[in-house]
Amino acid sequence: MKKAPEERTDILPARALWIDQYSGQILHSYDPKQFTAGDIFEQWLFPLHSGEAFGLPGRIGIVILGFVPMVLFVTGLMRWKHKRQKRGVSRGIRPTPSSQSTDSQTRT
Repeated sequence: MKKAPEERTDILPARALWIDQYSGQILHSYDPKQFTAGDIFEQWLFPLHSGEAFGLPGRIGIVILGFVPMVLFVTGLMRWKHKRQKRGVSRGIRPTPSSQSTDSQTRT
């Protein structure tokens, strides 16, 4: 399959022809030069998602962005655990609202 220079992806070609099998006439053509704005947007979706649109740097960027949710989850879990330990919840010590109010009354 031959790719035109203005086509966005190697995997999904932008142009297509429907040819009559008996007469050889072109029944319909799907040409990127006649695309609407929606067609152009749709043609960019897969290359942007796969990283193919910007070559090797784009693919590396997509891989890095793929790890972002995992890193956010792990760091969030670490922060939550640290905060929980700092409050004493992991040792079973929980401040009750009544003990907090009596402490503040005895100090004044």
